[in-house]
Amino acid sequence: MSTSITTKPSGLKVVIDGRDNWPANYFVFAAGRKVQVSAPAEQTDARGRRYIFKGWSNGGEATQELTVPDQANGLAFSIVAEYELLGQVTIRSNPVGAPVTVDGADCMTPCTIDRREGTAVTLAAPAAHPLSDVHRFEFTGWADGGERVRTFTMGGVETQQVTANFRTAYRVQVTTDPEGAAQITTEPPSADGFLPADTFVTVTAKAGPGYKFRRWSGDLSGAFTSATATLSRPVHAVAGFDKVPFIAETGVRNAAAETPSKTVAPGSLIAIVGENLAAEYVEGPANPLAQTVGDVSVVADDRILPLVYVSPAQINAQLPLDLAAGKYKLVVKRVGAPDVEGTFTVTDCAPGLFHKMAESQAWVMAAHADGTSVDTENPVKPGETITVYGTGFGRYQPNMLDGFAFPPVPDFLVAAPVELWSGERALKVVWAGGVVGQVGTVGVRFEVPADAVAGPMPLTVKMEGMESNTVYVNVVAPAAQ
Repeated sequence: MSTSITTKPSGLKVVIDGRDNWPANYFVFAAGRKVQVSAPAEQTDARGRRYIFKGWSNGGEATQELTVPDQANGLAFSIVAEYELLGQVTIRSNPVGAPVTVDGADCMTPCTIDRREGTAVTLAAPAAHPLSDVHRFEFTGWADGGERVRTFTMGGVETQQVTANFRTAYRVQVTTDPEGAAQITTEPPSADGFLPADTFVTVTAKAGPGYKFRRWSGDLSGAFTSATATLSRPVHAVAGFDKVPFIAETGVRNAAAETPSKTVAPGSLIAIVGENLAAEYVEGPANPLAQTVGDVSVVADDRILPLVYVSPAQINAQLPLDLAAGKYKLVVKRVGAPDVEGTFTVTDCAPGLFHKMAESQAWVMAAHADGTSVDTENPVKPGETITVYGTGFGRYQPNMLDGFAFPPVPDFLVAAPVELWSGERALKVVWAGGVVGQVGTVGVRFEVPADAVAGPMPLTVKMEGMESNTVYVNVVAPAAQ
């Protein structure tokens, strides 16, 4: 009996009696002959196109045993394995080598995928593909105009082509010497330092307080604060700076705290805040204060100020007691460095309270009646008398010498009235005057209310319309008897 065992489309393979390499799939079998046939679930033709098995024309299983029928009139026996052609798309990148994903799986280009016709797949190109720390590809668009993350529908007899286009980008790395000396900007700007190849970029170094630009080194050069380059490769440059003395715009303030008025008072301790004001931290003698410490002196109103200490970022000094209210210029002089100027405003009173920060709370520096410090080990109880410390309370009765610590006698009382408030409640001030053995420091002695509620109690000094910073003292309930 003439028998044909073929595929649709033709040219694909089937296994007949264990072989798939017959010269032709046309046979003459005797009627009743049993033949084993098997159709592979998937196969690829000579062009690289993939097919999936659909079924035999007789409706049988993919692998089955056939019995050649005894057909009248010598009619041929035929059976066909039907296959479905999968849609195919080849994904490329320009330049070659950038990865994409297909339904979330990596696909290193060029790559080819096969799916059933009509299947929708999700293609995604990375916004950026790093090649190194300073070199990357950046996605610019699909050749056919699709979105970076897009849906693509499979189909067609011919292989489809899609191309993801990328551009090369290089990183512009700029550091400062010393570290943190300047703010670095680029034009055009970049959020992460990468810019497209061949970009003409201008890099600018804006000196921070206390620094002066010297010159560029590395891949940029010149003695101007701005330098340019065309990005044909990564750029790494260093902006060099020299340290120079600097006083912040509001850098002359009460040494105890930043106060609401931002003014200072005669005889008070002041803090001069800036950069490179001294070579290192040096503490001066305690009594009397020295006018030069660590090769640094400070002049205000043609007066050399007594100094507590000097350091690169801050100098503490005392203002003369006879300074009148008004605006003044202050000059920090340091051997081997240029002079640096600041300004400040004097008011008759500008109280500030010393404190220490703990868990974002300003806790007052204070002492119990016996002289022991108020702290977590020795808290305040309702009804007791304590002394809080500050500076900026103005003049004294009698007058006091600048730069000298207060002696035990006489009492150097604050000349102006001193009010102490806890929120909206006025507290009873027992005494306010110079602290013995200290320069420019005032003590305010007061009675803690007998009905004070346990917990942080706010304290604010008010003098002639001027308020201090607000600090807290921790009040605890007395132990049960």
